[in-house]
Amino acid sequence: MQFDHQHFKVLKDISAFSGIKRYRGMLPAKLAVFHNPDKVEELVDEECVERIVISLACGSERVMLKLTERGHELLEELLPIYEEDAKEGEQASGSGPDAEPQPATELTRAQCILLSDIYHYSKIHSFGGLMPADILEAYDPKDTSSLSGNGYLIHVKAEMGKGRKRKGVILSDKALQLLQHFNLVPASALSPSWKNPCG
Repeated sequence: MQFDHQHFKVLKDISAFSGIKRYRGMLPAKLAVFHNPDKVEELVDEECVERIVISLACGSERVMLKLTERGHELLEELLPIYEEDAKEGEQASGSGPDAEPQPATELTRAQCILLSDIYHYSKIHSFGGLMPADILEAYDPKDTSSLSGNGYLIHVKAEMGKGRKRKGVILSDKALQLLQHFNLVPASALSPSWKNPCG
């Protein structure tokens, strides 16, 4: 089967949730509604993604998506292909080394600090891999809104049982790449967490 950019985006989104302990390395299917369901189904048929149904004590069920070993391998195979496409797109749009600075480098100091803080809060074990929403409220909501709108933040809501919920934000790969560019996070920050289960 020929895998395309839409398949890649599904795999990448599922992988992005692998570091959230509360989700146990899985993406809630309801958060995949923005993807073409046929693409998701094809990945399941090709044994790259598992559809897991979790039965809760209250009797309800939750459908989750998880990458298989083959799915992880496929993501690594597709990554350089679509990274190259992105570079070609930048050159075609005049965003090479001699082009005007891109919005990614035009973030304010406060926004860069916020991204860095989110990264470090997400490493606190008790926060389950994200910056809690109540801590996020201490920052300028305009910065949060701008970073979310430009694809730097992913908003997460998790149900913890007994009516308890957890919500907050995690960084997108785009944000991690920016922080790495400014040497604000280690190179390993961009490594999939499934490769470093003790991290």
